[in-house]
Amino acid sequence: MTPVLALSLQALQHDMALLDRAATHLAHAQATGWRRAVAVVQAQPTGDTGAGDGERLRIDARPGVLRPTGQALDLAIGGAGWFEVQGPQGPAYTRRGDFRLDGQGRLVTAQGHAVLGTSGEIRLTGSSAAIDAQGHVFDADQPGRTPADAVARLRIVQFEPQATATRGPDSLLHFEGSGTEAADPQVRQGWLEGSNVQPMHEMLQLMQVLRHAQTVQRVASGWDETLGAAIRRLGETS
Repeated sequence: MTPVLALSLQALQHDMALLDRAATHLAHAQATGWRRAVAVVQAQPTGDTGAGDGERLRIDARPGVLRPTGQALDLAIGGAGWFEVQGPQGPAYTRRGDFRLDGQGRLVTAQGHAVLGTSGEIRLTGSSAAIDAQGHVFDADQPGRTPADAVARLRIVQFEPQATATRGPDSLLHFEGSGTEAADPQVRQGWLEGSNVQPMHEMLQLMQVLRHAQTVQRVASGWDETLGAAIRRLGETS
């Protein structure tokens, strides 16, 4: 393959990855707690260049809009940090807070992953809970409301802004490196956070990438035709 065609192929592969990522963001524009992500460029990619599992991502820290739901087990984080849950591959992180209780009284995600507290899984004896801004969890019918009376405390972890992550099953994030417990998570009970995707921005990026891909394709086609014509002329004069 000639250098021009090799560079064109590389550029088209990059454009396809950008298109895939923008399409993924648009598909999750209305998803609860979804955070837009940007791929981290690697000098020697080791896997698929698309937006699939294993791609290193830098997460957009801008918050989504909070909306009230009135549901006791709907939670949003008003400050920095992520809910820690027990994912299929170990501890994982999410901003999606539409939680529920399973048959064992555990607080779990919509997909059934256990929500973790500072002492492990969170279990309630009743059908609901009261949760304060610092993440202390109380049984709904519990008389005391001081931190010492809490049955658990949500484990909310924050990471450095430049920390990279991979997105796993159920859109759970696995960050590289260890985080720290959020000092002031500002938990909002009865609220959910929306996606921080801006559809207009993603649509504009889609159009820009499509135009660039079309240009690269024309350059590659033109070079291929020129190279073919040169070979034919050489054959005619030999």
